[in-house]
Amino acid sequence: MIMRCFPRVLVLSLLFLLVGCGQTVTVAVDPTVTMTSAATATSAPAATATALPPTATSAPTAGVCNAADFSSQIPGGPDSGFQYPPLTYHGPQDAAAGTYRYFMCSSGTPTSILTFLEHAIPMGGWTITNTTSTTLNAVQTSLPQYGLCASVNLTVGSHTGYPGEWDAFFHSPTSNCHP
Repeated sequence: MIMRCFPRVLVLSLLFLLVGCGQTVTVAVDPTVTMTSAATATSAPAATATALPPTATSAPTAGVCNAADFSSQIPGGPDSGFQYPPLTYHGPQDAAAGTYRYFMCSSGTPTSILTFLEHAIPMGGWTITNTTSTTLNAVQTSLPQYGLCASVNLTVGSHTGYPGEWDAFFHSPTSNCHP
């Protein structure tokens, strides 16, 4: 604690010495306080707090989803290849011929969920091939298998009354890796 305060004490001491010599000094003590002083016989350093925009946002709340679609709530997403929106969980899969459908639930709205995924999917090594205001399609170009890549089709906003619920259709590597 003493070591953290030492630089501030040194700066403040220097400020007072310079003010005594007739200098005008402006010193930023930390990101939220600026001290300014002009040399006059009766002035003293004046601290002015500057308001910073709030950096903390409220914690995400659980998504509004239809409990009937989730016989179990499995935390996270079904594929670890990319990050999912906050508080995501999914239900058991419904599979048919290499296509795996999952009901997904995340905090937020269809727009915020899709926006999150538009940024997260490329960071996970997937290439987005198509997007609309309610869908996103991508191929997993970072892990080709015999020149073929897995793919995913995501749809948000199709569960009326449940804005946090969305669908993910994962497809086995049967697609060409180049979009």
